[in-house]
Amino acid sequence: MAFTIEDALKLKALEDCKLIAGAKGTGRKITCIDTMEIPDITPWLKKNELLVTTGYSIKDNESEALCKIVECLKKAGSAGMMIKTRFIGELPDKFIELADELGVPVIHIPDDMPFIVLINALMKVVVNEQNKLLDYSEKVRKKFFEMEISEGGLRNIGGMMYELLRRPVLLIDNYDKDIFVFPSTDIFSSDITDYYSTTITNLIRDIDGAAVKQIGEMRFYIKAIKIHNEVCGYLAVSVLAGVSLDEEDMVVIEHTETIMALELSNRETSYHKHSIMDTNLFTDIIMGNIKSSSEVEIRANYLKWQKMPVIMAVIDINGFGEFAEKKREKENLFIKHEIFSAIRTHAGSLKLECTIINESDNFICMLPKNGYGKLSELFSGVRKYIYSKFGLNLNVGVSGVINNYTDIAKAYKDAEDALKIGKALGEEIVFIEKYCLEQAVINSSDRTYLKSFVRGSIGKLEDYDRENETELLKTLHVLINNMGIRTKTAEQLFLHRNTLAYRIKKIEQILECDLSKEEKLLDLGIAIRLSKLIG
Repeated sequence: MAFTIEDALKLKALEDCKLIAGAKGTGRKITCIDTMEIPDITPWLKKNELLVTTGYSIKDNESEALCKIVECLKKAGSAGMMIKTRFIGELPDKFIELADELGVPVIHIPDDMPFIVLINALMKVVVNEQNKLLDYSEKVRKKFFEMEISEGGLRNIGGMMYELLRRPVLLIDNYDKDIFVFPSTDIFSSDITDYYSTTITNLIRDIDGAAVKQIGEMRFYIKAIKIHNEVCGYLAVSVLAGVSLDEEDMVVIEHTETIMALELSNRETSYHKHSIMDTNLFTDIIMGNIKSSSEVEIRANYLKWQKMPVIMAVIDINGFGEFAEKKREKENLFIKHEIFSAIRTHAGSLKLECTIINESDNFICMLPKNGYGKLSELFSGVRKYIYSKFGLNLNVGVSGVINNYTDIAKAYKDAEDALKIGKALGEEIVFIEKYCLEQAVINSSDRTYLKSFVRGSIGKLEDYDRENETELLKTLHVLINNMGIRTKTAEQLFLHRNTLAYRIKKIEQILECDLSKEEKLLDLGIAIRLSKLIG
């Protein structure tokens, strides 16, 4: 426990000393003692310092000088002051009242008490307390060191911290967006994953040093963990309102901070090494540098890639080149990592395992085949999060099912084609299996005939809409999507059936066709689908 003014007054050597002011501050800690024999000691005052003086240097202006000293003691967070009155006489009422108001303890020393007796008694206790703290610090250091050697990991670090502090603890990896809660029982009223992505993220993101924040129904002392002056994580310890952490608590926090920084540094290094190996294998497959399927499988298994069969998705950062030119390299790397983390976090919330590879401005994701039905929800969530945070749009192209690692090159091509189709059609997420016709078109070497077909099919209708500011082509598109069923078309366009009938008749006149024939609707539907792809 800390050595306080209250403890000092109980010492036998101080039994003749008397507290004459500042009684509400007797809980102030004493960690050092200094004497004052110059008129202005205030520039040298320190936190938790007990000032001892005869008052001789201020005897000619004691009232004003004493008030200034007590104000500076309060400001510096000092423990208080002990004073003899031999040279200054009775202490001024103004000074006593101010010390009481500020809660700065003032202790009267008998004139015949030698300073050496007083200071020796105080220093003996202070040194003993500091030695105890050093011993405790060494024990904590050994515990963390042994734990790191045998097991390591943020989960074990947090467990050790909780064991030593016996109060709720959070450890947050700002890089991987992992959060570890101790005790493991639910100390929050809502799911911790939701808490991290909303409440905790908003609370901690501006903390560069340390701060006390309310999280849910609890207050936490939160300390930023830094590597090379960059915040890489946080530790948080619950605190009661109005109660400070003691010195032993701070010893545990300091050791946790050190070992956590080391762990986060190792995790980041491991992540970068793994990322390079992932990219190298993916590139080797795409470039056809690996001839043996067994080699691909061995390397994929070593890197813990998704087991086949899988679906591949390619995520492209729309306009990132122009965006990145205005940013520093470090900021661009941070944005890419945020996208990586967002994909992993959203996949985790949907119970989807996911292999993620970052290649330039693209993110290649391999997900299990049985997660096909959740992909739209996954990528919609990622897109929404990244847009809200950075104002960047993501486009997603999704391949069909891959049954072998050697099929990755074809799947990648399919996903890239889906991206191209999505950008041409203005759609953010495109599943290639739904756009086989469009894929055939974008891979066609000669588009002259296709352009002629489109122009010959719907060109007149496009011209009419442009010249008359009508929407006949849109009406035709909806009619085709509804398989020629006019009641559904009218409902979807919010049109009266007579208005729709008029528009259809007008379209038939312009295109010189009969829209009641299924084969004509098919031809026009193909022309509309192709028009956006071939301009």
